[in-house]
Amino acid sequence: MIRRAQVDVLDADETPALEAAPVVDATYSEEDSDAAAFSVTVPDRAGTFTAGQLVRVRLNGTPDFTGRVDVADRVIKGLTPDKQLFTLRGRDWLSEFEDAPISPPLGIGNLPAARIVRFDWTHPLLPRDDWVTPTYLGSLFTADFDPFGDPVPGPVGAKTGYDPEAWPDVFTGWIWSSDVDGFGSHADGDVSYFYLPITCTAGPLVPVFTADDTGALAIDNVELDSGVAPPGVQWTQAYAAGVPEVTAGVHHVCVRAENTEFDNQNGLGNPGAIATVIYQQLESTYLEFNNVIARTGLNVDSGDPLLGGDWKCLANPSEPPGFTWGHACRLLFDQAQAEGHLVGWSLGFTDDEDSGGQAWPVSPEITATVNDTLLAFLRQSHARGFCDFAVRPGERVLDA
Repeated sequence: MIRRAQVDVLDADETPALEAAPVVDATYSEEDSDAAAFSVTVPDRAGTFTAGQLVRVRLNGTPDFTGRVDVADRVIKGLTPDKQLFTLRGRDWLSEFEDAPISPPLGIGNLPAARIVRFDWTHPLLPRDDWVTPTYLGSLFTADFDPFGDPVPGPVGAKTGYDPEAWPDVFTGWIWSSDVDGFGSHADGDVSYFYLPITCTAGPLVPVFTADDTGALAIDNVELDSGVAPPGVQWTQAYAAGVPEVTAGVHHVCVRAENTEFDNQNGLGNPGAIATVIYQQLESTYLEFNNVIARTGLNVDSGDPLLGGDWKCLANPSEPPGFTWGHACRLLFDQAQAEGHLVGWSLGFTDDEDSGGQAWPVSPEITATVNDTLLAFLRQSHARGFCDFAVRPGERVLDA
């Protein structure tokens, strides 16, 4: 079958500038998961062609390729009109994704700001709908007080009275994702994840953190304390990790902790636990009670971070928490559009299924580099085996 090729030249908003022009010459390809180059030559019909316009090649009336013009050159091969041509060169309109920079998860201007967006346990928007309230295991100090100074008994078999050196807050308590067993222990190798949203004023923030046996703490996708390497233990010390500046608003505290193997020759328990107290300068420059904005503690059900409430946890998942690639890409895409990029574009896949209807797997290994472009993220994702991708030739839709 003979295929008739025609070219439309469109403005960036797809308003026609030249319709149904015959093709003098055309070279383009559908490069796998990238923005392929093109060159199209059309008659000069007194039109003015500029960089940023779109070239759409139609075969028998059906769009086969759309590219964005980088260079428009007039080519004069003679005095007659049919010898006066325009050659338009550029790349597949997927190249518009190169105009969209990647921002930190909470947007431009939010502090602290991640340099690498990690779609793992540190991400503020990790799905946590099935996370539950943690279990209180006891005070860090021998006497167990509530935040109002009233003594209360610790739970039976709990981790009461094991205070890390230099811990600054007497009301902090140990928590974990479950209670200890009859021997005062959790299973060796138990890994738990914890999450707390906190409301901050603008200024410095000082989380003090420890974990039994090892743990890491992040705020807004920025890991502040990476813990200690096994076989070392962390819980004997208080670790302060200052954030020089946070913006006013809601921030996201994320913790990963592991209960490592313990040679229990003396009949001691081996519980897993975390403890943290978070300070901001409110009325005093010192780390005092009235500087505390959140802690782990007795009242896990209270909903008040000052009393140890509002924490959520995930106990020992079979796989580390993460994102589907579709979800990660959609978050970056939505953020780019909110910042004024990729106008008119949409996605041909969902958080859960690819463009062919297949389920995306969950991965904790997806990353994106802040200030890279969304096209760079797509290329990196393809190179790492997370996806193949392409845009549709006749509409601004990204498939993957």
